[in-house]
Amino acid sequence: MTTTVINKYHGNVPSDAVFIGRGSKWGNQWSHLSNTKAEYHVLTREEACDCHEQWAEEQFRTNPTFREALYELKGKVLVCFCAPLRCHGHTLARLADALPEKEEKTLRHLRKFTCCFTGHRPDKLGGYNEDNPIAEHLKEELHEEIRRAIVSKYMYFITGMAQGWDTWAAESVLKWKEQYSDIELIAAIPFEGQESKWPEKAQQRYRDILTKADKVEYIHEPGYTAWKNLERNKWMVDRSSLVIAGWDGSDGGTGHCVHYVQSIARAEHVDIVYVDIPEQAVKAPPTVVEFKGNPAPNVPPRRRPL
Repeated sequence: MTTTVINKYHGNVPSDAVFIGRGSKWGNQWSHLSNTKAEYHVLTREEACDCHEQWAEEQFRTNPTFREALYELKGKVLVCFCAPLRCHGHTLARLADALPEKEEKTLRHLRKFTCCFTGHRPDKLGGYNEDNPIAEHLKEELHEEIRRAIVSKYMYFITGMAQGWDTWAAESVLKWKEQYSDIELIAAIPFEGQESKWPEKAQQRYRDILTKADKVEYIHEPGYTAWKNLERNKWMVDRSSLVIAGWDGSDGGTGHCVHYVQSIARAEHVDIVYVDIPEQAVKAPPTVVEFKGNPAPNVPPRRRPL
């Protein structure tokens, strides 16, 4: 919703409108009128608005506290006495609308406490029938890596909710949540209906996890295309400082994601931890995947200490 400015005396004022006139913290410090609460006197309305605009834009660039406070105005109706004439409120509305959405801002701000996952589907993790030693071993290893992340102060865990590694990670986080109640599970879905062609049992498992997740994000509109899965992976990595990977070295979406992590690891301070896939689970010889973007530096995996 766009932030708008109205005149206090023109029409109905919504109950959740924000008063930005003098007497509030949003009042213009400059005025061309006499007998006002303004700190500074200028000759014209235009000059008063110009001075406020210059000040507010400088605050927006350099003052995090000011930017944070602007969220109080974002999407609201601002009430003053000038509209439809030029008003300092028009500057506040423009700057408020330039802020990122609060949810996205929060996730990016908390990146250093956020972990995500990338890994294979069940066919490369022992098989779709998970009652086998390979799958059980990998689940135990993944569960332990998530514990390490939690005790290293990670609180937010993002899963792409595909079958296999993503699903195991989500279930592990929910299990640890019984012991560490302050951690959160975020489901990042590439598109609505991702599970529609899965077996019914897998669909029910998927829906059960979503009902228990703290937040569900749909990254793109409904309908399958392969690039939406890759964009989902990038969305998760761009909000994380730790990636726990179940990767056998083969080509595909997981390999693409791993090499994207490697390409930004140094600049963005992102760690990646690999859970070793037993050779018995690998159905094809591993191949090197090249990320189609910035050259991937040779970044060795790093494990966070306990």
